[in-house]
Amino acid sequence: MMRSSFITLFIVLLTSSMKEVDFFARSCFFFFSVNNPKKAAPTLNETFLGLLYPTENYKVYGYLTNTKVKFILVTTDLDVCDADVRNFFRRFHTAYFDVVSNPFHVPGKKITSKIFAERVSTIVKSFGTSAAG
Repeated sequence: MMRSSFITLFIVLLTSSMKEVDFFARSCFFFFSVNNPKKAAPTLNETFLGLLYPTENYKVYGYLTNTKVKFILVTTDLDVCDADVRNFFRRFHTAYFDVVSNPFHVPGKKITSKIFAERVSTIVKSFGTSAAG
């Protein structure tokens, strides 16, 4: 997840190399800075940006919070459906909101909370399944 100046606040890596994920994240960051996704969205509350960057091996999806924090999902599951990705981002956004609502959290600093990491791990493990969040 990233803020406007492209500071990586938290990253979960399961199989890909850090260089590949960083490349895709930076490529998609350009999408956020060039386009105004709110104009194209069907409602003002819609923050899911959809598929940003498909390749042979990856699909990259984007999500923009109301506070302009950007979430990027890079997946090797090429058959994933938008409903699963939306559910992932909603659950991830809720976890993010909970961690930044902590009065001891310093905005703009890397998230080091073990509870947040465990929660994100649970969300990632359930990604693509029909488990409700």
